[in-house]
Amino acid sequence: MSTSLEKLQSKNISHKDSTMDYRKSATLFLETLAETSAKYQKSKECSGNNALSTMIHDRKDNGIYYTDIYLAQKLASQTIQKYVELHGMEKLSRAKFFEPCNGIGIFTFAYLIESQKLFEKEYKANWKEKVVEQLSHVYVADFDQEALQTYADLLASFCSMFDLDIDIKKVERNIWSHGLIYRVNEADVEWIDFEEVKEYFKLKESFDIILTNPPYKKLKAEKQQFQHSSQFETAKQVFHQITTRLRTESQFTYSIEGTLNLYKLFTESILEEYTDQKAQAIVGVLIPYNILMDLQCQKLRNRILERHSLLEVITFQENNDFFQDSTQSLCYLLLEVVGQTVDVKFLHQVSNMDDFIDPEYITTPVDLITRLTTSNSIIPLLPIEKSILEKTLHHQHLEKYQEVQVLRGELDLTLGKPFIVDDQKKRENSLPLIRGNILGSDYTIKGDTQKEWVLVDEFVKKSPQKSKLFTRERIACQQIVNMKKRKRISFSKVKPNHILANSCNFMTVEKDTMALDALLGYMNSSFVDWRFKMTSSNNHVNNYELLEIPLPDPHTFRTSYLHIQEEVERYVSTFDAPHLAAIDAEVFRLFRCDVDEVLHILTELQKPISYISRVLFLAFHERTVQKLLAEYMEKLEKNPE
Repeated sequence: MSTSLEKLQSKNISHKDSTMDYRKSATLFLETLAETSAKYQKSKECSGNNALSTMIHDRKDNGIYYTDIYLAQKLASQTIQKYVELHGMEKLSRAKFFEPCNGIGIFTFAYLIESQKLFEKEYKANWKEKVVEQLSHVYVADFDQEALQTYADLLASFCSMFDLDIDIKKVERNIWSHGLIYRVNEADVEWIDFEEVKEYFKLKESFDIILTNPPYKKLKAEKQQFQHSSQFETAKQVFHQITTRLRTESQFTYSIEGTLNLYKLFTESILEEYTDQKAQAIVGVLIPYNILMDLQCQKLRNRILERHSLLEVITFQENNDFFQDSTQSLCYLLLEVVGQTVDVKFLHQVSNMDDFIDPEYITTPVDLITRLTTSNSIIPLLPIEKSILEKTLHHQHLEKYQEVQVLRGELDLTLGKPFIVDDQKKRENSLPLIRGNILGSDYTIKGDTQKEWVLVDEFVKKSPQKSKLFTRERIACQQIVNMKKRKRISFSKVKPNHILANSCNFMTVEKDTMALDALLGYMNSSFVDWRFKMTSSNNHVNNYELLEIPLPDPHTFRTSYLHIQEEVERYVSTFDAPHLAAIDAEVFRLFRCDVDEVLHILTELQKPISYISRVLFLAFHERTVQKLLAEYMEKLEKNPE
């Protein structure tokens, strides 16, 4: 037993049925739980003993991140509150609770402590009986035997500190120690039938409340995580077997798109199998933010929106007080298993516990979500952002225009390596190669000297259909741009007979539709950059995301695009910033953005006040702009951040 638990059991608290004494018990228990959790995490940093365990930072490499106990309390409180709203307080003590990724029990104890507060308030004389009854309906699972033993020790201490009259051995029978979904025996994979788990628990129905933080683990062996190549090869074989069988013979339907990840498999299992579909079960899951926007989560996301009621989403700032070593953004989803989502309520960008005091929620209608992107990205939207995006829906997406092509660069840098040469080896028929890393600035290509060339005859012989692409004038952008970069969409004009690597995206347009310079100016506008950022979930600039950019009809708005073309031509010959402001003003007018909407977009993009002023004066009446700017500057002085 850990030192923390020994200290806890040595505390001599005389309760005398005093509310204050039990509050002290709860406080002491939470402090011990937090200390035990921290020590346990540290002990797991460099351990591993099976085919899927890595030997370097084992906990992180296996996707295990423990939840802050005080955050877990808050999330448990909201989950319980929703259950009580639906079913009443009298059913809480009999609700079947399940933590499928229990660890040492952070979420389980948060659930018990928050329930205890309610029982003590509602049933003053016999609240202990309610806690004892609830404990008999608390079930947990994990594959980590040591963590489950620590949980059992903590559970005994919890019962002792709250002076509960309970047979602890009976409660410990509600622990499943063989993991879920699959188990690995040496190099063989065995599926775990959930009916086997229910039979072990002696349950006929599934669970009423599930609260968990599943592992964020890709089902893929990564060499840098292993000390020995033999371990890597073994893990690679096992993962190959798992992924192949998951896609061909498992019951999973919605979580097997793209790269497989345990959190997606657990989320589907929880919603489709672990919960009672008829009993309005409540689920709370703390998972990566990707679930809301990533294309590889589309099927699972659609299932959530169509067959379940997504009650609330809490998103967390990148730098927050809760997840010190997590390298990805996280969110908490609170769902009712039965129903359909109409509106998604967001508490956005939480950084610490203070953000839960008088929280400001924003709501995104599912109707807008389904019309905005084909992948149904679930995004938090301020009222002004909803207004702007509603305006974009009056126009077709780029994918609807057959005259506009949006494609990836034609040369695969890996497969096409034999065709790439330097200055010394280039031949008469060689063409310049453009990689994504020499793009990245609006309108221009970095560097004055060409360093890499493509042996075009050999390349075309291998891929004859691609010769039609590089003989045209095009505009191109980087295929990977860091999400933190101030401007994500930056296109440059590419002359004919230049080869684009697959680290680039490019666009072409038929001349009788619109001038290429007009398309260049439009795609480089602040409006397009803002619209792209609204639904982008990672560092990639994907073709499907570009195809979802709205494009006002080039024939209907021919005059506007002519003005944009003229300003682009002036800018590339002078590089004077006022021409960029003129382009932005013209694009804002295309979407009939009002003054507040333009100010919101340019402020979000961190444009300097001088630039914002110029755009506003070009787009709107001078007197209106002067008044608005005065108000804006006053607000800025009061709140510089």
